[in-house]
Amino acid sequence: MLRMRIRRRLYRRAEALIGALGLVEARPVSVSNHTSFRTAAPPEVRPTPPAPTASTSPSSTASTSPETLTAEAVQHLLDDMVRPGLQMDGGDITLIKVDQGDVYVELVGACSSCPSSVMTMKLGVERLLEEELPGFRSLIEVTPSSAAPPA
Repeated sequence: MLRMRIRRRLYRRAEALIGALGLVEARPVSVSNHTSFRTAAPPEVRPTPPAPTASTSPSSTASTSPETLTAEAVQHLLDDMVRPGLQMDGGDITLIKVDQGDVYVELVGACSSCPSSVMTMKLGVERLLEEELPGFRSLIEVTPSSAAPPA
């Protein structure tokens, strides 16, 4: 009998503490049946918002993800998603040109001599361009010694 009373008290205190911390919603639990100690309530399932339909205006989707591989689209992605991170580390990226699906860029500043620049180019910039721009083929890094890209 004492063991059941201790369990009930511990259970109530644990429920109150979990509820006070906001981990789960506190819920009343009947402890009259000492054999059924319930755990926290399962998370509430919220409905997902409806997917965009064909009636969505094309101008709103074009501003978030450019649909064609142009120098302006690449420059927009570099300015918004790549350049801030590189500039925080003392470097920068410059778009040289876009030619038949190939994007020519130059890393400048601290990024030009960084040993992790290959990883930044392959796992960061190249993957971003692949995901965002259809028609993208490859990312080519132009080094300062070969400042003039092939014509």
